Amino acid sequence: MSHMKRLPYEDLHRVSGILPEVYAHTDIESFPRFTAEVVQRFVDADLIEYNVVAPEECVLTQQPTSPEGSQRYPAFKVHLDKNPLLRPGFVAIHDCRSAQDSRTLAASPRSNRLDHEFYRLLDVSDQLAIGFQGKVEAWVNIVLNRWRRSFNTRDALVLEFLQPHLAQAHCNAAALAESRQRTESFSGAFASMHRGLVVLDHDGRVLWMTKRAEQWLSSYFPRPLDGNELPAELQRWIQIRRASQKQNGNFGLPAPLVIAQPESRLIVRYSEDSRARQFLFLKEEKTGVCPAEFVRLGLTQREGEVLYWICQGKSNPEIAAVEGISLRTVHKHVEHILAKLGVETRVAAMLTALQTLDQSDTGREALLEG
Repeated sequence: MSHMKRLPYEDLHRVSGILPEVYAHTDIESFPRFTAEVVQRFVDADLIEYNVVAPEECVLTQQPTSPEGSQRYPAFKVHLDKNPLLRPGFVAIHDCRSAQDSRTLAASPRSNRLDHEFYRLLDVSDQLAIGFQGKVEAWVNIVLNRWRRSFNTRDALVLEFLQPHLAQAHCNAAALAESRQRTESFSGAFASMHRGLVVLDHDGRVLWMTKRAEQWLSSYFPRPLDGNELPAELQRWIQIRRASQKQNGNFGLPAPLVIAQPESRLIVRYSEDSRARQFLFLKEEKTGVCPAEFVRLGLTQREGEVLYWICQGKSNPEIAAVEGISLRTVHKHVEHILAKLGVETRVAAMLTALQTLDQSDTGREALLEG
């Protein structure tokens, strides 16, 4: 049919104008409804079906697009189990695919095929359909139904023009959904390690980040996130890092970005994969702890103060002078600290205390995130 007649220039111009919107739609979940809305702009129908037919399952989506379609939709749903497309390997689809190109179901009026019980029950007057390959072993079928009126050659030509573009847009949306699923799976595993991860596209826009990363960016940057853009300081560092990698190659481990605060610091490392996706790996390190925090380890307030000074590298006489207590009292406090922590040396007490506090903080933050 497309070889016999061409789409008028006016229609061709209008349909071509919608293509940027078609390719910009990347949400696979809303693709059926979006497709129905696009098709309805150029070819009027009473009810549009978006059917995905696979060997093991069939997913049918129907959308009434006229008062007539809305009126007959309840009956359409009642007899849905008799729809031939519900059966994997629907004969009519395979007949069309073998008769036409294996990748294309040509748009054509199908009045002569409306002899199936399903269509007799619904009293469908005319039907127009296109199809394309979806995911592996799946066939996407877009069907326009009309009651009391017929489709014409112009309608078929419009759908035939849209067919390859809808097919490619669907392919793009499905690939993006799969990529996001893999990224979120990887990100979720990384988040369970209580670390920060930020995933960027090739233009540096944020695609996804862990909650921990969002918290740290808000804490360490005066102007954190702006929509899907990183703080300006971090963007500049990434640009410098990318330029350096392109110039010097990916040899060795690049120096991280370190942002210091009084009691902690944020370490940011950068990486890029072969598809130009960018990753920021964030980790916070504690650089100081206040004496009161040691009370959480079962120590008294004074014992916590003594352990704090031990962590600062001070000797017993120095601790006695700072605290204004006798050297003998400091010795007693140290003995109690070692006993309560179950260690034998001052260094072991310091390492055990800091490690225990760090694990406690991580567990509490993870619980809050969950």
